[in-house]
Amino acid sequence: MLPDNSKSNELIDKHKTTLLLTGELSDFQLTNLKAWPMILFDGLEQVTINYDFKLDENSEKENALGLCAGIISYDFEFSPNARITKKQKEQKLTQLTFWTRFLFWNDTEVVFKRRGRKWTL
Repeated sequence: MLPDNSKSNELIDKHKTTLLLTGELSDFQLTNLKAWPMILFDGLEQVTINYDFKLDENSEKENALGLCAGIISYDFEFSPNARITKKQKEQKLTQLTFWTRFLFWNDTEVVFKRRGRKWTL
């Protein structure tokens, strides 16, 4: 049985509201951000998540706390024998971007790194 989309959207909206009110990610948001890469990538040993929802000085979009759509950064650490093709990487990073933006906002910037270096689509 598929989950009720309206209930799922309500839950996501509540966590977005909490972020707007507190400036902090909920346990639900952090758990998903950490779990999704492990689901998508074989051979992934560790993922570090960094985020920043503070208002950029040049941005005109803000709420009362000075927050914006933000940036989520994933830094991946794979096992030495992990292999991923370019096509697989593109598909998985695209999926992870979609999931991340669903959890936050459509204009949330999603950045990928592999061992601290930029890892692009």
